[in-house]
Amino acid sequence: MNLEMLNKKSKDELIELFVEMDSKEYDTDKLLARIEELQKTVSKSNIDRVGDWDKFSKMMHDYIEKFTVGKYGQSKKFDLMSITEPRVCLWNIIKYSLRCWYDSGKINDLHKIAHYAQMAYTLSDGDLSKAGITNVKGD
Repeated sequence: MNLEMLNKKSKDELIELFVEMDSKEYDTDKLLARIEELQKTVSKSNIDRVGDWDKFSKMMHDYIEKFTVGKYGQSKKFDLMSITEPRVCLWNIIKYSLRCWYDSGKINDLHKIAHYAQMAYTLSDGDLSKAGITNVKGD
């Protein structure tokens, strides 16, 4: 078990287990079961940013294909998004974020946030100053 991967609470619990073991007053089965629980916690907390993004990207591809293209079509000669400015996409990100926060947010709201973020990026050619966003720090 990699202790660096444990959160503070899990580290404290593991230390308590070892103290209990050291006191010679421990139930081996109980300790092993608790260590297994901690290992599950650690494995759930592992984040693979690139791998997770790949899974998310595939899911978004399927969502856009099924719901957005299914609803608005891909073969239309004119897509309203082609004349939309990136700022509108950012407003929609705020709208769906607030809906998640205050209302009965649904997984589709997260899909819409991600899709609007992609559209803002695409419409601005990756330059959000075109959307009126500037970063004076240069980050």
